[in-house]
Amino acid sequence: MFLTLSNLHQRTIKKIIILILCLFALIFLLLNFLIPAPPKKLTIVTGSHSGGYHPIGLMFKKELARYGISLEVRETNGSNENLSLISAKNSDIDLALMQSGTGLAVNYPNLESLESLFYEPLWVAFNPLSFETLGREPRSVAELKNKVVSIGVQGSGTYQLSQSILKMNDLDIAESNFVQLNNDEAFIALKSGKIDAMMVVLAPEAALAQKIFNDPAIGLMSIEQAYGYPGRLSYLKPIVLKPGVLSIANDVPRTQKLTIAPVAELVAKKDLNPATVYLLMSISKKYFSKPGILNDENEFPGNSGLSFNLNQDAENYLKSGPSFLFQYLPFWVAVWVDRMLKLSLPLLALLIPLLNVIPSLTDYRKKLKFANIYRDLKMIEQGVSDHQDQGKLSKQLTDIDQRAKQLKVSDFHMKDIYELRMHIEAVKNRLMADKVSAMRAT
Repeated sequence: MFLTLSNLHQRTIKKIIILILCLFALIFLLLNFLIPAPPKKLTIVTGSHSGGYHPIGLMFKKELARYGISLEVRETNGSNENLSLISAKNSDIDLALMQSGTGLAVNYPNLESLESLFYEPLWVAFNPLSFETLGREPRSVAELKNKVVSIGVQGSGTYQLSQSILKMNDLDIAESNFVQLNNDEAFIALKSGKIDAMMVVLAPEAALAQKIFNDPAIGLMSIEQAYGYPGRLSYLKPIVLKPGVLSIANDVPRTQKLTIAPVAELVAKKDLNPATVYLLMSISKKYFSKPGILNDENEFPGNSGLSFNLNQDAENYLKSGPSFLFQYLPFWVAVWVDRMLKLSLPLLALLIPLLNVIPSLTDYRKKLKFANIYRDLKMIEQGVSDHQDQGKLSKQLTDIDQRAKQLKVSDFHMKDIYELRMHIEAVKNRLMADKVSAMRAT
């Protein structure tokens, strides 16, 4: 006759277990789809094996391996090819090293710049014998007219910049005197007198740059219009070369010279994991923040001269340095803590309504217990009216009285307990009165 609470408890436990499992599933989905962990494998495109970018790619590879991240370093023909590869549809390239000015942000909305790493000046090296008729060293790119000049190979940063610079000087890159040679070929051709000059974009620390600087048979042009180019090509910066800055032993240059320089930049796809960005920035800080031939301490990594929009996480790092978590915790520990903190907001959005529901559920369970007792009490009262077995009804009433005494409620609901027990007592009195009447009748 009476409904026990065992089935109710079983159903409640099942609901709680299902709720917990759903919560864990939700956390897993949120972590893996909304806040994924950094990938364990990345791919970067650099340049030729002998170029300046390839060793940087290998440096990143070595450093990332310390954190369990594998970096594949792919050789290419240079900046233009790197841009094509990383921006291609369904590209598997994550990172690219390239010369600033290689592309425009408006044309590549899926790419972001992470940082500039160092200056890459444009060096115009020339054979002094080729300019004897000029009576002095050449001072502008325009004076390369009718000279055989190497402008780099297509796909390289040198070719890209040379094309823009020559066009500004009303020189047609399609003319036969402008030849496409790679850096090493151009240096050999310049030494042998097969070409009159070579245009090359290189960091001053690069091995080939040092060869050029320290060869007494090769001259280095001072681009006297250096301050005119940045107003037309915003990614360029005029560079002042003080005497001896390139080589103290050989006093290169002997007099002050000017040139122009883009920057080497690290470019990534827009969806690069924030923790990966932090790791790349911290590695770059370790290697590129030192003072160099052309830069001050902590000038790099920087945000000047970039081709694309600056990544938000990279910008935060450049402004404020590493976050508290990544500064004081091991990388992967910081990653997990950071992910859980980011997850806390949607979880709070979920838990706050649940917290509001819990009191309602508790109140419902209390009312359900009272309702079950009142239902059974009503059945006993009906049994009294129908003159059912009084012994059986008395036993049932005693059971109900015990159930009422076992109910646990807060002090705020004690009134309900007393009211219930008053109603039980009323039914008990009615049962007693019916029993007395039956005895009198007999």
